[in-house]
Amino acid sequence: MLRSITGFHLDDENHWVAKLECFHGQHQRHNPPLISRPWVVTDDGRNARLGTSLNCLRCDRREMPQGLLPDQAPIEINADTLLADALQDRLDPVMQWGLLRVTCGNLNLVDGLDDNQTLTITAGEELVLIPGLSVRLELEPATELLVDFFSRE
Repeated sequence: MLRSITGFHLDDENHWVAKLECFHGQHQRHNPPLISRPWVVTDDGRNARLGTSLNCLRCDRREMPQGLLPDQAPIEINADTLLADALQDRLDPVMQWGLLRVTCGNLNLVDGLDDNQTLTITAGEELVLIPGLSVRLELEPATELLVDFFSRE
């Protein structure tokens, strides 16, 4: 999933890491002849890459970034409740990281990450919601779920 570079920092081994809009990091090493990224060793080179996109494999794997905190109490949803406008606004597209947990029944979900295939999540399973993707939920009767949203402090 393509994500914009928002900054850079040095890791513990003095390698440059691109900070991505999704809060993941991705190493950008200049290690010729294996990897040639001479732009990463200068401030001007790094600054010129701000706003450009990298493919974030961690988003592709639905890995939530470290250091996120829950925004509020989980939102409870069941088949008898309509999705409140406030929740639907957060799902189309997802505005921040989320964790969807099915507590009872089955849920069908389409979010575009897996070629718009319908994912079925059953009781006891959970799914990470990724910012930037639109999500469509289809609840079967007697389905109950909890949704937590997360952000940085």
